[in-house]
Amino acid sequence: MDRNGKLKKNKGVDNDEVIKQIIIDNLDVTGGYKRESIYDTLAWHTIIFPLTIFRYIKWTALWYWRFAIQKEEYDDDAKLYLIRKYIGVSQMEFDQKYTDEDIDDLFERECWLKTNCATWKAERDAAEQEKMAQSGRYKRYKRYMKNAGTISFVDED
Repeated sequence: MDRNGKLKKNKGVDNDEVIKQIIIDNLDVTGGYKRESIYDTLAWHTIIFPLTIFRYIKWTALWYWRFAIQKEEYDDDAKLYLIRKYIGVSQMEFDQKYTDEDIDDLFERECWLKTNCATWKAERDAAEQEKMAQSGRYKRYKRYMKNAGTISFVDED
């Protein structure tokens, strides 16, 4: 950049291309699309499948040994795993969807126990339904579905 804040023309380099490349390199899209990688291919997963199976069996055996045979108390990681399992979300979804306050609430209510988690989930679903019932967009959608019915792609002759 020069003193006036304007981009200088470099010989043989297009400034728009440079800016585009900087934006692409620094773009962080969480939960969306990401750049393709060799690690996302079927060939890679086929190659590491035996290692994945070994790690899963090892983890399962260690879990069974620690918590079923030795009757250890659950640590925070084990509690979080059980909570994610009972809620039915993956690690990435859990990290994106739930805030620290939600996690503290889950720990206070001992949601690593299945019955407590089911109660918490029912309360949360009821609160979300109440929130949606108050939403104008949801009401409009319900009216549309009531009046127009479902959309059919089958030719009716």
